[in-house]
Amino acid sequence: MLDITPLLSCGSNLRELLYLGAENYCLELYGNGELSLSKTAQLINKSVYEVIRLAQKKGIKTGATLQQQQLSSKKAKELLKG
Repeated sequence: MLDITPLLSCGSNLRELLYLGAENYCLELYGNGELSLSKTAQLINKSVYEVIRLAQKKGIKTGATLQQQQLSSKKAKELLKG
């Protein structure tokens, strides 16, 4: 009888390797501003808090850029003026 245990282990390792590659790729896209935080979380099946933690662990900046902060501030001021 053929023992397929080593093959199952190899397949499991391969799946884990592929997942980690996809996770890293999504985090890279998030870091480049090509994916939103919520989309990144959805694609790698993690919470947004886990994505932030993973990104920070890899040295990827999280949060709004300076340009986004300035635009938000401008919009808020416009809304307050009425």
